[in-house]
Amino acid sequence: MSDDDGQEKDMAPEPPLPGADKDGEKTTAAPPPAAAEPGPPATEPAPPKGRSLLAHAGEQIAPGMKDLPPPEKPKFLLIMIAVAIVSLLATLVVTHFFNRETADSRVGTDLDAGQRHDQAKTPFVASVKYDRTIPEFWRIVLDRPLTQPEQVKLESLGSDVEIWRFLRTLGGRLLPFPSMIGGLPGGFTDPSTSDAAVFTMNIISDRTTQLSIIDMHAVNVSCQPSTAKAVIDVAPEGGAAYEGMLFDLTEEDPIPYIADDVEEQGRPYFSRRKIDLGGGMSPGGLRVEAVTGEKSCSWEIEATYHDSTPQGGGKLILRDGEKPFVVEARPRHPEQYWIRSSATFPVLNPPNLVPCHRMPTAAACQGRFDPP
Repeated sequence: MSDDDGQEKDMAPEPPLPGADKDGEKTTAAPPPAAAEPGPPATEPAPPKGRSLLAHAGEQIAPGMKDLPPPEKPKFLLIMIAVAIVSLLATLVVTHFFNRETADSRVGTDLDAGQRHDQAKTPFVASVKYDRTIPEFWRIVLDRPLTQPEQVKLESLGSDVEIWRFLRTLGGRLLPFPSMIGGLPGGFTDPSTSDAAVFTMNIISDRTTQLSIIDMHAVNVSCQPSTAKAVIDVAPEGGAAYEGMLFDLTEEDPIPYIADDVEEQGRPYFSRRKIDLGGGMSPGGLRVEAVTGEKSCSWEIEATYHDSTPQGGGKLILRDGEKPFVVEARPRHPEQYWIRSSATFPVLNPPNLVPCHRMPTAAACQGRFDPP
């Protein structure tokens, strides 16, 4: 073998490198094709020409309809419509039947819920307004004696209104005389030697169902001697009745008595009557009078009522808002005492008030003034 043959072997071409062309030059691989950009969303294909819109809609609802021969498609579609109508009618019938069969139960449930809500309300409340008008006969008390100039001014006044206006500015309190009614039980406080408080009580119920107050008692009665020092009287020689109820707080268990000028006057109030409330009813203003003897008292009313609750009623305490009711008594032995009596003095020309603490032997003062 010659050297030329060895050189030819050494100069044999080398296999092309990956990524090189046949001449051995490096080539660049072609990039992969870019992904196609998303186009607009596909739309429902329009119904082919020659087919009705109804048939096309049927095929969309029931894809199997496409495989039916053209003559069978309308029948299939009519059957589908008939089945839908029958299903709708059946649903309506079942719903109506269910509503009718359960109507009484649902109404009863609604009524029960309404009754429970109504019965959860407070049975009734009371608002109180004391009578501050000047009655025909009255008494005024003060917690201090009048000075000499004040006594002179008082004794110079002639009318009830002038006296009240003057003494009210000094802290005077107006007390009505108790009503004089007949038929009261034995041991009832003598109105001529007692004092009273009068107020109007409005009892209101927000309940839609009716209830009735069937009894009342004065409770939590607390009494103490009067602290007044001066008393001025325009005393009655008789009395008059009024519509309402009367409590005697000196009794062991004070109950109300009928004060009306009727045959039942003086009998226990709730032995003949009841107070109906609720359902939009209102008894109006109930006039209440409380009589006390020698002591001023605070007190409350316990009202027993009957209603339609499972308990059948209950008891409720009535007060003057957040406070108890009050009735004030005059002191038995005041330091100062004036009186004007229509029976003692001429009506056409009444004199001034008589100062019994300075004239204890005057006729008008006999039996009415006890010196301290």
